[in-house]
Amino acid sequence: MDLIIRFLLLGVLSVSAQDMQDILNNVFGTPPPLPDTNERCIQKNGGEGRCMPYNLCGTSNKTIDIQVHQECKLYLDTCCSITKEDVQNTTDSDEIYDEEEVGCGKHNPNGIEMPTSGMRTMGVDNSEAKFGEFPWIVAVFEKKLKNGKTTMVYMGAGSIIHPEVVLTAAHITGGVMGVRAGEWDSKTTNEPFAHQTVGVKEIVVHEKYSRQRQNMHYDIAMLILSSSLILTDHVGVVCLPPPGTVRTPTGTRCLATGWGKDKFQNGHYQNILKKVELPVVDRRYCQYLLRRTRLSHHFKLHKSFMCAGAESDNDTCKGDGGAPLACPIPDQNDRYVQNGIVSWGIGCGEDGLPGVYVDVTFFRRWIDDQMATRNFDTSSYTY
Repeated sequence: MDLIIRFLLLGVLSVSAQDMQDILNNVFGTPPPLPDTNERCIQKNGGEGRCMPYNLCGTSNKTIDIQVHQECKLYLDTCCSITKEDVQNTTDSDEIYDEEEVGCGKHNPNGIEMPTSGMRTMGVDNSEAKFGEFPWIVAVFEKKLKNGKTTMVYMGAGSIIHPEVVLTAAHITGGVMGVRAGEWDSKTTNEPFAHQTVGVKEIVVHEKYSRQRQNMHYDIAMLILSSSLILTDHVGVVCLPPPGTVRTPTGTRCLATGWGKDKFQNGHYQNILKKVELPVVDRRYCQYLLRRTRLSHHFKLHKSFMCAGAESDNDTCKGDGGAPLACPIPDQNDRYVQNGIVSWGIGCGEDGLPGVYVDVTFFRRWIDDQMATRNFDTSSYTY
């Protein structure tokens, strides 16, 4: 199995929303043409209706399941009564948000409910996140030259720790041109709330990280955005471990998210955001397991790393670099703290082979120092 290590050119570029959609098409595939909206359909009660965005329809159905057959061609549309009494006039769905103040790390295990209809969106199976389930996840992109032509490339993921700051892995930086927050299904823009595409004006890589040494030590970076993200129900900040916190306890079940491949060699990038539940693995045991691979018995797990996984067919993979590993905050319902960042591994989902993650607890002081240098408030990720 090959060690997942990727090093890229350095630079900072901007991108338009249309360019970003082109990037997604290049990586995940071009979505089929959208069918006409407002097409006629037959409701379950036999009555005539029209297909329209579900948040505009006064239906009692609370969940849209994309695997369920339905009359409408767009899976986020529903067959709605065409009588005036049943159709609700609302503001643009992008402007409807929950105003409840919950602080950082809000996890929406059931996705986001649309206020006008009470509906939710869900994936096909438990490995796919629901829309808005993980508000802190972002997709990271870069632009580089290849054979004299500009090529737009999906690099990995990151997490929002401040409206103007994204935390990610150093190895996916270099030429980073922008991030997309609020993304869920990469093959459609017809989602409950709009995503936000923002450029990167500064890349802050840890001073001890070296692309030349190829050992991935200190694999952490911060992306300073060119403009502030608008925090909403589906775009939010993740919590970080408090200063002086001990390492994440062994056995803690955490959630990793991303659009990376489903398997190592011939895998495919995931269209819908995936989630993987992984146990934290003891560092010494992790080192022991990794020494049994081609890394040899001389391998030493660096102090900047933590491990998680080691379960068959249950892992992050290529394309997940920089993605957050978030663990539940004890004694708090549905609040998560980011303990890890996807860094590297031997293959993907191999039984007995854990993935290696940047230990965010180890870097809390460094993160705070970088924030203070740029006059950013650290309260955004403090709980």
